[in-house]
Amino acid sequence: MSKEMRTRIHSGIRELFDKAIISNTIAREDRKFIKCFRANKAKPEKERTRWLWPHQYIHFVLHKTNLDTMRAASFLAQNLGVKVSCLTYAGTKDKRALTSQMFCIKRREPQKILEAARRTQNVMVGNFSSRPEVLKLGHLRGNRFRIVLREITATEDNIRESLESFRERGFINYYGLQRFGNSAIVPTYLIGKALLKGNWREACELILKPRPGDLPPMQRIRECWWETRDAQKALDLNTGHIKCIEIDLLRGLAQQGPNNFVGALEQVPRNTRLLYIHSYQSLIWNKIASRRFKLGLQPLAGDLVFREDGAEKLSESLDEDLEASEEKNDDQEEGQEVEEEVQESKFKSMVRSLTEEEAKSGSWSIFDVVLPLPGHDITYPDNECGAWYQELLASDDLSSEKLKQKNK
Repeated sequence: MSKEMRTRIHSGIRELFDKAIISNTIAREDRKFIKCFRANKAKPEKERTRWLWPHQYIHFVLHKTNLDTMRAASFLAQNLGVKVSCLTYAGTKDKRALTSQMFCIKRREPQKILEAARRTQNVMVGNFSSRPEVLKLGHLRGNRFRIVLREITATEDNIRESLESFRERGFINYYGLQRFGNSAIVPTYLIGKALLKGNWREACELILKPRPGDLPPMQRIRECWWETRDAQKALDLNTGHIKCIEIDLLRGLAQQGPNNFVGALEQVPRNTRLLYIHSYQSLIWNKIASRRFKLGLQPLAGDLVFREDGAEKLSESLDEDLEASEEKNDDQEEGQEVEEEVQESKFKSMVRSLTEEEAKSGSWSIFDVVLPLPGHDITYPDNECGAWYQELLASDDLSSEKLKQKNK
């Protein structure tokens, strides 16, 4: 049977028997069965609640103030009574901004999400919709910004000259504090590099290392673990019930053992671990962008540009990813963390190298040039820029192939 036919059967059972009969779709090997059983009236709270929305996933807009995305998700999950991994989103937004972004959760009533948000400081939610696909990292197609500059003391001529420069020449849109964190002692790319090299102890120590600027409770927790290496003792200092990555990691060390660093890291949400790796990739990109800028603002032979249908292929590939996730997650149990399959990149076919003639023709500008993030399945520029990637990775004892390592 198709998914639509199974849905009709489930709906019919609910209409005929209400909550007296429960139906589930059970997957066994390559076959699926519909299982019906009588509800346990003695324990009604444990039965599946009646789901009236047409699809499994609830998408909504989350607006936040003075919170980063992961902290907002953690607080909202806590008030919803679910694991933070049950909430998914396509990307992270700055703490120092008023931001709105799409969030997603499986089989949670919008009214309950709204009530949880009302108990979450600096967070508002709305624009609910039910959709068949899960939202996850990689599905973000772009951002829109409104930037306000206050207390400007420059002259009118200087302002006009700067704006004209931005319009004509643009600027290098570096990855900043959002990717690297606000600690100069332990920038997040160092943690990402340790994870990529399989240095699990080093990664844990960097995450838990004391640093200036921490709030006093977190500072005491870090210093306690750093001096004693006793995770449980450090956790006992968490009298304010702080929710953060460091607490998750300490809980993992307390449960898994002081030397089981891999097991402890698995207590940190997978999306968070990936962000550490993305931070290292972003550092390499920043360095490549600076070096490419010094070569001038004209396209060069070997520079990458999108193919004529590249933007269309990008949109189609994201749609395909969303559609593929629908059947995979159709019968997944409520509250279960979504596992993301690692597939070969679809982006290699979306770019091509400029020829010498094309670079000199004037048909392309620096705004058409694509600089990729380093990866194992990436097309690099077919000129000296391409060699820079390998040089920078090699200086950290890494390579494009080593970036293939899965961060489970």
